[in-house]
Amino acid sequence: MRWNLDKERQEYPLITDDLVFGHVMGKKENCIELLRRAYPELDIKDTEVLT
Repeated sequence: MRWNLDKERQEYPLITDDLVFGHVMGKKENCIELLRRAYPELDIKDTEVLT
């Protein structure tokens, strides 16, 4: 994990960090919101999680 929150340079967690990815993909609403922001040209209304 790359969380270095010092005064010189702030690094925040990214979607590629396991905890963030798990949180986003663990809830359908979060997943849909991420996809809408990543692909605003698509009219995403629903998603299906395949495991």
